[in-house]
Amino acid sequence: MVTLTDISQQVVQEQRLRQADTWFATLLNGINDYAALTVRPDGEVITGDPGFTRQTGYDLSAVIGQKLGDVLKTDTTGGDLRLDEQLVVAERDGWHLQEGWQQRANGERYWCQRLVVARSRDDETGPIGFSVILRDVPRREAAAEDLRRVLTRDHLTGAANRRHFSHAMEREQTRWRDLRHSLSLIMLDLDHFKAINDTYGHPVGDIMLRRVAEACAPLLPPRGVFARLGGEEFAALLPRYDGQQAIGLAEDLRAAIAAIEVETAGTILTLTASFGCATLDEADGSIDALIALADKRLYAAKRGGRNQVFQPQAAAA
Repeated sequence: MVTLTDISQQVVQEQRLRQADTWFATLLNGINDYAALTVRPDGEVITGDPGFTRQTGYDLSAVIGQKLGDVLKTDTTGGDLRLDEQLVVAERDGWHLQEGWQQRANGERYWCQRLVVARSRDDETGPIGFSVILRDVPRREAAAEDLRRVLTRDHLTGAANRRHFSHAMEREQTRWRDLRHSLSLIMLDLDHFKAINDTYGHPVGDIMLRRVAEACAPLLPPRGVFARLGGEEFAALLPRYDGQQAIGLAEDLRAAIAAIEVETAGTILTLTASFGCATLDEADGSIDALIALADKRLYAAKRGGRNQVFQPQAAAA
């Protein structure tokens, strides 16, 4: 019988194969520049080549002795790992590769592939350091970006779609296992939304749904993912947010939704939403249990009068 663990391991292996394919594909598609460095187990730079200064604009002599992760500015809005997190994964697996936006000393962004390889001796139990390769490669074509947007975004609201949200949850679940950083989920459902569609028509309801996404998405942290799961149900995935932080953000989302006003036929329409929050720790690492717990708390907020965030502490008191 195939278990969830087997499937998770297969997903990880497939991801690593895709990473390797990406790395080798650029050997054919072209590389603008590359740099090589050696860092200690804690990420402190030991040595590097002239390509580092040429590529990043940072003086190598000034960087030696500093933590590389403190020097390089990586855009983590797409879910990329910080360098210190890459070191943890590379120590376990032997290597880790990712690509994404990185910032030069002058503030200019460029598309960088960053390979981290653990260095060890036969008589050592842990790595004696890491080799880091930085490659400045051409950015993916605009057409590919358009396709990615079509495949990952809800056509009506522009929020992430259900499929993309599920992939993001699987990715963050793997990082939770590797790094044990906090991971929280907010589930929200608009109150009495059917009455808006029935009374004013679906075009007005669509406007309200778009306004919800416009109001909520900007409030999320850089690595947060705001998604429309279907109908009037939305969710927010929050890496590195604990339960109290998630509840605090849910209160901000609730207030933002309650402040929405849409004028139609001489009437000002408003709406509210109910919220449930849960953490992956509470769910013992299970995505299904995480969703079920947040959903249960969401409907407890509905039963409690709507337009509120369920408070686990208050329920336990």
